[in-house]
Amino acid sequence: MGLLAASVRCSVRVTHVASLTAASESLAQQPVDVILLDWFLPDHYGVASLNALQVIAPRTPVLMLTGWDDDDGAIDALRAGAQDVIVKERLTTPILERTIRYAVERKRTESALRQTEEMYRSLIESLPINVFRKDIQGRFVFANQRFCDVMHKRLDELVGQTDFAFFPPLLAEKYQQDDLKVIHNKRVVEEIEEHAMPDGHRLHVQVMKAPVTDLEGKIVGTQSMFWDVTQRIDAEEALQRSNSRFRKLFDANIIGIMLADLSGAILEANDALLSLIGYTRDDMLTGRLRWDRITPAEYVHLDIHAVETLRTTGVCPAWEKEYYHKDGSRVPVMVGVSMLDDSFNECICFVLDMTQQRRIQGQLRRAKEEADAANEAKSLFLANMSHEIRTPMNAIIGLTELVLDSPLTAQQRDNLTAVADSAESLLSLINHILDFSKIEAGKLELDDVEFSLRTMIAGAMKTLALSAHRKGLELICDIRRDVPDRL
Repeated sequence: MGLLAASVRCSVRVTHVASLTAASESLAQQPVDVILLDWFLPDHYGVASLNALQVIAPRTPVLMLTGWDDDDGAIDALRAGAQDVIVKERLTTPILERTIRYAVERKRTESALRQTEEMYRSLIESLPINVFRKDIQGRFVFANQRFCDVMHKRLDELVGQTDFAFFPPLLAEKYQQDDLKVIHNKRVVEEIEEHAMPDGHRLHVQVMKAPVTDLEGKIVGTQSMFWDVTQRIDAEEALQRSNSRFRKLFDANIIGIMLADLSGAILEANDALLSLIGYTRDDMLTGRLRWDRITPAEYVHLDIHAVETLRTTGVCPAWEKEYYHKDGSRVPVMVGVSMLDDSFNECICFVLDMTQQRRIQGQLRRAKEEADAANEAKSLFLANMSHEIRTPMNAIIGLTELVLDSPLTAQQRDNLTAVADSAESLLSLINHILDFSKIEAGKLELDDVEFSLRTMIAGAMKTLALSAHRKGLELICDIRRDVPDRL
């Protein structure tokens, strides 16, 4: 107490207690920065006193005071956690001041270190990745909880073990060689490992390994981090396959394809499109080729509508238009457009050459016109022929009716009646031919008139009776009584 009272380099407030029990009560009421512990206490002795005190105040530095030199005892005390062991006879005020200040500063340093370590541990535990450290011999010295969960091990089951305790020999050997490479080259190594899973799926893991050094810069081990990148790799491979398929289509030159922006610039075009409109790749790269400049004025409104639709929906229906060829001629095309993913201004355009289709459509149109003209000529021919035939037929019918009005024998009258009926049938046939002509011209008109079924059939029988008689046949018509006559 006297030495502390004489202190001029540091200001201290001293609380004196005579036993460990009293110290426990005092520390519970008021924590202190440093504890001076006498080797002999009424209720404890030596290192046992230190151990008991550390339970009460685990973070407080302890200076042990002894009455004699005892190297073994001092070493035991230091190993048990004492900051220093001081012989009372050699103690002076400056020594005591320096020792206390050293103990306080060391406490602050250790507290800051513990805080830093806790922040590091908190950070490591919060990261969505697996983290572990190994010593220079490849033994695990630390791992975060995520890695412990992956390994299905507790941390104490990992510490002190090597990769050979957990992995197949070939894989463990690879990990060991990777660690040695990091230690030898003194640099960070990063790679993506691929592993085959039992269910047949592939697991891709991104691994980063770095050397761990001590305060002197000496490498004392390695630190590794890894995380699952399977989804990213699968997405990249899917994108690569998609790009490869598109590139094959682009380079196959089956159809004209261009990448363009909505303002009119052509960013890329395949040979099929350039050949279709007669421009060169240099024209495209230098900006002389723009889709808005090669579009005739009468199709601009269609392009404006397509751009508005693309900005709204990302796609638009295909439409037909024309492009100016470099030689000034026009090329009929059909254009289909879709916006590129994650782009507000760039689109992909498929351009189909419609020249052959237009030629075929023209040929079909001309063929239809020629067919319509031929059909019109046929109808005119039938009308003229029917007129030429009807003129003498009307004379035959008229003269026959005159003869039938004169005195005739029964046989003569029957013969002339057959002549008249046949003439009437022929005239009806001519009218039917004209009706067919009207049907083809779309001008047929149907008359809903009443007729006698028996009379019509009798007339037909008379016209066929002579031919049947010449062949030695008897033509008979039998109509049942219940068949109606007027239809």
